[in-house]
Amino acid sequence: MCDACLAGKHTRHCFPDKTLFRSEKPLDQIYADLCGPITPPTPAGNRYVLLIVHDHSRFMWTFMLKSKDGAFEQFKLFKASVENQYERKIKILRTDRGGEFTSRDFSSFCEQEGISRQLTAPYSPQQNGVVERRNRTVMSTTRSILNAMKMPQYLWAEAVRHSVYVLNRLPTKILNEQTPYEALKGRKPRMDHLRIFGCIGHVKTPSIHLKKLDIRSRPMVHLGIEPGSKAYRMYDVKEGKIVISQDVKFDENKGWNWEEEGDSTETKETEFVIHTQSGIPVQEEASNHPRSAEPTSPQNSIHTAPQSPRQSGPLSDAEDEEIWAEFNSPESGIAGRGPMLPRTSTDKDHPSDPSMAEDETYDDTPPQGWKNLSEVYEEAPLQNEMSKTWSSMRTTRA
Repeated sequence: MCDACLAGKHTRHCFPDKTLFRSEKPLDQIYADLCGPITPPTPAGNRYVLLIVHDHSRFMWTFMLKSKDGAFEQFKLFKASVENQYERKIKILRTDRGGEFTSRDFSSFCEQEGISRQLTAPYSPQQNGVVERRNRTVMSTTRSILNAMKMPQYLWAEAVRHSVYVLNRLPTKILNEQTPYEALKGRKPRMDHLRIFGCIGHVKTPSIHLKKLDIRSRPMVHLGIEPGSKAYRMYDVKEGKIVISQDVKFDENKGWNWEEEGDSTETKETEFVIHTQSGIPVQEEASNHPRSAEPTSPQNSIHTAPQSPRQSGPLSDAEDEEIWAEFNSPESGIAGRGPMLPRTSTDKDHPSDPSMAEDETYDDTPPQGWKNLSEVYEEAPLQNEMSKTWSSMRTTRA
């Protein structure tokens, strides 16, 4: 043995092309693996897939997880379910050396339940090749059906669930062209209820929710079969929720227009809000007021100041005070008034009322037209002087 040759030419040992052992009875040996994180997360926040493969029949189970630490609790639920269903105990569990499978809680649970653990060598996923290969098949099928129907990627969990459902009912080479479903349950699966994933289905609306002239069905997106039920999982795109129903008419040649749906949900940018006299805010979009469309001459811009209550004729003292109180209130609905000043995190004791601002900082001119900065500085002293004169006149009259 040459140390120099080993240092320069050492390679890994070959792995067998197929497993040398295969269990003969249900639940004698199972494989488990965790796939993820997958982005984007599902609407429920799931980012991982726990895949469990039965060695005897190659039947698969999938579970969606939000984080890796949920694998232990999910495995306990799975163990209780399959052992009660098939009246046998899990004897051997093979996994990699991920922290979710080698934690103290997971190891002690397996010891208490009499489950023999088989862990792969570090950096050797080939030793858990059964579940690794099935994992690859599931993810490639998921990508294919999502892209075939142009569906958004956040529905990957529904695609994974449907892929596993179909793969469990397809012939497998290792089983001599027998399906995993038949090898585990002892009967052939039904296939006549399967529909194209992502196609449009018209779902019957329950009669209890209908009036005489209401429509009887709504178009939704097919997401596969509901587990444990003879019904379909339909996605209501408009409402953003899953509907379980058996009364569905499918149009398998038509898919949902996801691009049009995405365009309709875009929010439009709002420039500002003008409070009208009726109290209803009118939103003006940025597209209606392009900033680039400036007037050719600053002198042509029209700047209309708010009409003073004194211009409407002589009023009594009570009427005068009432009008000015309404004009200076932040709840005023006078047309042409600019947007209300927003409250800041530091201003918690006083409302953002313009009348409480200092004379030097508040400009009563509504936001209309265009004005040069030089004009603002020239008119500021005159407006401040007029404001002080008007305040002194009101004080003298009172």
